[in-house]
This record gives sequence, structure tokens and C-alpha cells, in this order.
Amino acid sequence: MITIDYDTKEVGVSLRAQREVRKPVSAMNVGDEVEGTIKSIAAYGAFVDVGCKSDALLHISRISADKISDINDHIKKGSKVTVHLIAVDKKKKTLAASMLSEVNDEYLSRRKRYREREEKKVLAEGQS
Repeated sequence: MITIDYDTKEVGVSLRAQREVRKPVSAMNVGDEVEGTIKSIAAYGAFVDVGCKSDALLHISRISADKISDINDHIKKGSKVTVHLIAVDKKKKTLAASMLSEVNDEYLSRRKRYREREEKKVLAEGQS
């Protein structure tokens, strides 16, 4: 690929194939099932390239219904995965993804909301 900037009189040459155009986060919707590639792995999960300007966070709790002691036993960097989007924040331009079934995702979401309500109750009781 060759780029020429006539204003600054610069020429750029690249041997790498041109990358396909990335979709904006606003084009993604909750529930979309997409194929992606694991870009990086962290202790709390992995980041998946889903063809969007932002990579999707795949939290460790959303990889398998079983307990995960080592994330590297379940996914590898560069491997192809199919995920569905569980959260799309168009203001922050972030994506959250899951490899779990819809039923398991709904259970985890309900459990998280319950814990948040309980924490708020404890904080409210502590302030009175």
C-alpha cells in the first residue's frame, strides 16, 4: 500500500495488506452474535476483536459456566471465538461480550443486580 500526502510532501509505503474498515460502536447492538479473535488475555478476562473500533471485553465469568482457575486453559490469544454482545455503551464506546448461553447470561445478570441492591441496603443502613 502506498500513500502520498501532497501537502506535506510525504510518501508512505507499507507491505501489510490494508485492514478492513472498522464498524463504529454505534453500529453494534445488544444480542448481536459475532465472530471475533482473542486480541489479549488478562487475569479478569480477554479482549476480543469483533471488527469494531473498540474491542469487546469478555469477562472471565462469561467464558464458561464452570469455575475457571486459569483462563489460558479455555482460550488462547489469536484463537477465533463466537460471542454475543451483552452490553453496548455508545457514550463510552465500550462493548461487553459473552460466550455463555442466553439462559446463563440472564442468571448472572440477575445475580449481579441482586448483589448491587443488597450492597446499597447495607450502605443505607450504615449511614442512618
